Amino acid sequence: MSTPAFAARRGTVSFSDTIQDLSSGAVVAVVTVCYCLSYAALIFAGDLAPALPLGIGAVFAGAGVCAIVVAAMSSLKTAIAGPDAPTMAITSAVAGSIAATYPDAGAPNAVATVMVTIGLATGATGIALCVLGVLKLGRWIRYVPYPVIGGFLAASGWLLSAGAIKVVTGIKVDLDHLAAFAEADKLTHIAAAAVYAAILMFVLNRWRHFLALPTLLVAGGTVAFAIMAALGLDVPQAKLQGWLLDVPSETAMSVPWIDGSLGFVDWNRIFSQSGNLAAIVAVTTIIVLVNATGIEVEGRQDADLNRELRSSGTANIVSGLIGGVISNLSLNRTILNARAGATSRMSGVISGILTLVILFAGTRFAGFIPVPILGGLLLFMGVSLLFNWVIKSRRRLGPGDYLLILAIFLVAVRFGYAAGVLVGVVAASVMFAVTYSRVRVVKHELAGNEFSSTVDRPAEQASELRRHGNRIHILWLQGYVFFGSAYNLLEEIKRRVESRETALGWIVLDFHMVSGLDSSAIYSFVRLRQFAEDHRLTLVLTGLPASVENAMRRQKVLVERDTVVRQFPDLDLALEWCEEALLGSTEPDAESHDPFDNWLASEMGDPAIAQRFMSILEPLDLDPGSSLFKQGDPADALYLIRNGRVSVVMADLDGRQIRLRSMIGRTVVGEMGYYRSQPRTASVVADIPTTAYRLSVDRLRRMESEQPEIAAAFHTMIVRVLADRLSFANTEIAALQR
Repeated sequence: MSTPAFAARRGTVSFSDTIQDLSSGAVVAVVTVCYCLSYAALIFAGDLAPALPLGIGAVFAGAGVCAIVVAAMSSLKTAIAGPDAPTMAITSAVAGSIAATYPDAGAPNAVATVMVTIGLATGATGIALCVLGVLKLGRWIRYVPYPVIGGFLAASGWLLSAGAIKVVTGIKVDLDHLAAFAEADKLTHIAAAAVYAAILMFVLNRWRHFLALPTLLVAGGTVAFAIMAALGLDVPQAKLQGWLLDVPSETAMSVPWIDGSLGFVDWNRIFSQSGNLAAIVAVTTIIVLVNATGIEVEGRQDADLNRELRSSGTANIVSGLIGGVISNLSLNRTILNARAGATSRMSGVISGILTLVILFAGTRFAGFIPVPILGGLLLFMGVSLLFNWVIKSRRRLGPGDYLLILAIFLVAVRFGYAAGVLVGVVAASVMFAVTYSRVRVVKHELAGNEFSSTVDRPAEQASELRRHGNRIHILWLQGYVFFGSAYNLLEEIKRRVESRETALGWIVLDFHMVSGLDSSAIYSFVRLRQFAEDHRLTLVLTGLPASVENAMRRQKVLVERDTVVRQFPDLDLALEWCEEALLGSTEPDAESHDPFDNWLASEMGDPAIAQRFMSILEPLDLDPGSSLFKQGDPADALYLIRNGRVSVVMADLDGRQIRLRSMIGRTVVGEMGYYRSQPRTASVVADIPTTAYRLSVDRLRRMESEQPEIAAAFHTMIVRVLADRLSFANTEIAALQR
């Protein structure tokens, strides 16, 4: 269910809907223009300030084009795209790093190199996002650890905050320039931006209305002009003193691929920024998915993450072709758009068109924008990120996660964003390995007297297995087995074996819930094989995926004609083999210590009644492969197995025969359908030469009317057989729920 602000209406578009889309698009455009001016001033600050008109053109072009493309392609009908704080912070760092290598950062070759770098970064980011979306890798980005994302965003907060001070003072924030900030006019500019940032933070954290930010922007500009008027400053004086943006009335639009800029580009300087450019791609990808997730939560709607990657990717490819900056799905502006009453994609398209109209009409108004307003807006965004991730996260994260945020933040601030991304990737890998190694790879762990094969055995064999079945140890493995979890499994088995008074004979590992095995984890199984050989254990592996089996064969965990490690296609066959080995026989015992007659007399409670009952039964001799009955047959009889062995099998939808249970002498089969008068749900087939007895429905009814005492003893026997089976099933269920 969507909240009203996010509910996209369907059907005929009404006039009122169109008006709402126009108004919401206009509101978003006002905010976008202010953001664009702030980001342009951020990227082209200090020595790059002479190229600010080009910067304004690049930012406005990227914002307008991406807003239109994302509005048309997004899975979210009120989606708004535009430049976002984290990516603009890194872009600013890249531009500043390149400018710092030139004696005159305003020279054509320096500006051309910066503009080409911005275009390449945008296009490369677009291609990367599209590839991730086409390959449907969006959901995997959700696995990036929360502290790693927090570290990136905290670093972005610092870059924005430092950039804000550079915008209002023209001085880079570093140790070499600290003395310059002591000048009275610089402190005054910083104070003005800080006061406005504080007002933004105070009001926006308390007033969630969609008009809050536009109102504060207009009010801030009005107050700034009132103060300048009170101080007797006209526009030229205000520009000279740095209170207003000093930009030409016309914005210069540069498409570096076609305007001749390529001849001035220093490609070595661009290649030197490869690490930062890779960081931009990584951070933009994360921001797209983080923002999409935030919109899902805020709007109670589902976003197609792969579609969002493709839409932002396509938008950035187009933006890169015209020399625009990177843009992506925006969380705040999408929420603002919805709260302003947007009903369809039209609002996003209108926002983009208005942004482009302002670009092509010329940004004459930009010269009337108070610099403290732009700097304060940047400072507000930067301090908000720092507060959320450096201060508030301390209360909601554990010590380890919080220290990781600080580590990534400090590395990115001190050594650059690329180094921060590298630390984040390494940290994410280590965190994943450590965390997953703590996830117990064993789903269930039972002994052979708690969980057995589907072979229904004679009483004395069942009793033997109950007494000594704990020599069989069964472990169900699950998930992806990494080196850490495989080592923990090895140590767990060692402790189990070495702490037991009764020696284990068989360790059964079931892999049917295992999705894969890390290449380094295989060595733990090599050690497990060696351990089994040293302790005279048999290691039994079942349900091995093909990839896991191949890996084990390559490392000689599995070898042909092996007595240490045995392999079976499924757990049931493995348990049957272990039980036969425990009982000291590989074939069912036709002649036992308790022949059929004695068993029947014991179950019916009286040898004489058992003899009389035998005279009522029809004897049957079955060859291997012969059927007692088939799936779907009418249940017109039940059977007693004297000796031999039969299996209960059922055909699945594909016609494959699945063994449900096997029975070895002195038991009853077919009683369920017999008593419920329903067709057979499975077939019963002889595995070896088998002798059985048949009791038809007609004979049972005649016995009930003519010899009720025999019928009563028979029914009691059936109840006892079913009770024994139910008791063992309950034991298995209880053990699995431990």
